[in-house]
Amino acid sequence: MSIHYPKAHHGSTSEFQVSGFPFVTGSSTTEVGATTPIKIGFPYVTQFIQVTNIGGNDLYIGFTANGVKGAETINRILLPNDAGSNVSPVIPVKCDAVYFLSSTSTTGFTIIAGLTNVKEFPEMTGSNGFEGVG
Repeated sequence: MSIHYPKAHHGSTSEFQVSGFPFVTGSSTTEVGATTPIKIGFPYVTQFIQVTNIGGNDLYIGFTANGVKGAETINRILLPNDAGSNVSPVIPVKCDAVYFLSSTSTTGFTIIAGLTNVKEFPEMTGSNGFEGVG
C-alpha cells in the first residue's frame, strides 16, 4: 500500500502562512515601453509582491497583458514616478506573473516577491471567470 501526500496548490493554507522564498528582479530605467508589456513570470506562486518605479515616467502594473494595456477595461495599478510614492505597498496576492507598461515613453522597475512551494496556478483571464484581471 502506498501513501499519497496531497500536492501543494493555490488553496493550501499552510503555503501562505509561512515566510516566502525571496524573488527579486528588475529592469533598466528605460526597458519598459508604452506599447508592449513586459512579463515577469515567477517559478512558483507568490504570497506577496512589492514594486518600485525606478524610471522617469509612471508605471502600470497588471496581471494580464490586456489588463495592463487597458485594452478592454483598465485592470491595472498606477505607480507614479514621484520620489515619495514610487514604491508600491506590499501587495498580498497569489499570482504566477505580473506585467509592466510605461504610461508614456519608457520607465523601469524592481520587484520583490515572496514565493510559496506552489507550482500550478489557474490562468488569470476575464474569459476564465476571473473578474477584474483583464
